[in-house]
Amino acid sequence: MKFITEHYDRDKILFMHLDAVYDMHGIVQKWHSPEKQGAVFGPEEPYEGGMTLPVAIYPTDDGERLRCQYTCMNRAAMYPDLERDGALHLSGLAESSDGVHWERVRVGEVEFRGSVDNSILPNVADAELKVIMDPHDPDPARRYKAIALVWPGTVRAIEVARKGRFFVSYTSPDGIHWSTPTRMPGFEETGDTSGLTYDERRGLYVVTTRPRGYWLSDEYPPLSSRPIKKGVPDGRWVAVSTSPDFVDWTPLDPIMVRDAADEQGIDFYCGLPFPYGDVYLGWLRRHHFWHGTMDSELLWSRDALRWQRSWTRKAFLEPGELGGVDWSYGDVLNVKPVRLGDRLMIYYEGRNHVHGPHHLRERRKGRGHLGMDAVLGLATMRVDGFVSLEAGRMGGELVTEPLPFSPTITINARTVAGGFMAVDLLDADGRPMSDREIRFEGDDCRYTLDMAGLADSKPSPDTPVRLRFYLENAALYSISREPVQDPA
Repeated sequence: MKFITEHYDRDKILFMHLDAVYDMHGIVQKWHSPEKQGAVFGPEEPYEGGMTLPVAIYPTDDGERLRCQYTCMNRAAMYPDLERDGALHLSGLAESSDGVHWERVRVGEVEFRGSVDNSILPNVADAELKVIMDPHDPDPARRYKAIALVWPGTVRAIEVARKGRFFVSYTSPDGIHWSTPTRMPGFEETGDTSGLTYDERRGLYVVTTRPRGYWLSDEYPPLSSRPIKKGVPDGRWVAVSTSPDFVDWTPLDPIMVRDAADEQGIDFYCGLPFPYGDVYLGWLRRHHFWHGTMDSELLWSRDALRWQRSWTRKAFLEPGELGGVDWSYGDVLNVKPVRLGDRLMIYYEGRNHVHGPHHLRERRKGRGHLGMDAVLGLATMRVDGFVSLEAGRMGGELVTEPLPFSPTITINARTVAGGFMAVDLLDADGRPMSDREIRFEGDDCRYTLDMAGLADSKPSPDTPVRLRFYLENAALYSISREPVQDPA
């Protein structure tokens, strides 16, 4: 099976919205979270110190392996030996054949303590190196693309330091040997978190970051007097820039901003939009700055600019339990979900320290100060499993809006506890087209319905018809108007 990161399908209907539903009774819309599988990659090599911060997950150009680009940012107080070696900040590379078990790529080009037998990448900035594999570019020298944050100097007052920061872009034939960086105009004074992806629906490269982000300097104010920026939305917020060629970029435009329904003490650390089915989905990384924790919310949009949220604004992924490597951070990486077979792999950043200025994290522990830590975590869910329409044992019914007739329909559905789902065909006015129905029981992400057999006379292609679903102890996750092939 190949790793898949492009999920756009204009014929697949998801249920974040109910545009395709004409009427329903006894049906409940439920938003789902993935199941955490725990940490799958963390620091082991001496040059990694206490951090392998995952910043990019992407497939190789043949789709057979998955790569993890990670950053190590360690503090001299905790790792004086790495400071002596000039290795406090570096970028590394790991690969996996199943998305769970990871091996470091022995790049063999950067010397560390007399040896090049390591996974350290040459010739790249050491912060926020976001990478994608681009199968659409005809130039093989540009198969891999990346952006990176350049943060010169070691000024502690971040308000001062950020004025010298900027983003650069790279291209590469192999994801290891990168071109000379090109400065990206208009990306100055941004936040320190970003996202990079390719929008296959619109044919655009997409960068997200925080323009004029919420920053603190040396003096960390008490909870009752946190600073508020003037002239821009309160707190951190997310903006987007797009490019058709990875050269010329649009001005940063805000797309994810707090509103009155958000709880006090929440701001938006970063986010990433991506096409999925007939809509856009987006990860929104939320920072709870009263406590220093991070979680993620699932958003959706029809155009990638105007974003909708669940009614409850529930977290899609949350921090873990006390003692776990993700006790304080449970935020999804700014990368697309990865499909392998009928499962989605959703990668997250796990940390065991709260978010805040470094001096709040400094606690005496043995030989020095406790610095930052970071590991790669994995959560999984069924393909299309973000939102379902469900009915319990008392049953429920839904009827779709008129849809163009297709001889076959594929559903992603499951039943439990003796439940079932029945599907029949109606004409555009809601009249049954026969007395036949198709009955489904079980759990299948690609169950094909023979719609031609549900009409006394076969409708011509694209004739408007309605589908009627009856559910008992059943959940419907998506409908596709064409047969869905095995992604393998």
